[in-house]
Amino acid sequence: MRDADSVWDLIGKRARQTPHAPCAIDENGIILSFGQLLDEGEAVAAGLVERGIGPTTHELLALDEL
Repeated sequence: MRDADSVWDLIGKRARQTPHAPCAIDENGIILSFGQLLDEGEAVAAGLVERGIGPTTHELLALDEL
């Protein structure tokens, strides 16, 4: 059993409670809600799993921009 929730666990809890609440804002003023962040994160996770990458594997991600 874990002593603390992960950041992703906390985001998921907040997204289920208030999915439309603002979570982040970019340099152009575009607001991302907790629900949108959860959806995007789950899509990325599904893509990684399709490629054989899971919680016990170590991978490096190179991103041009966020």
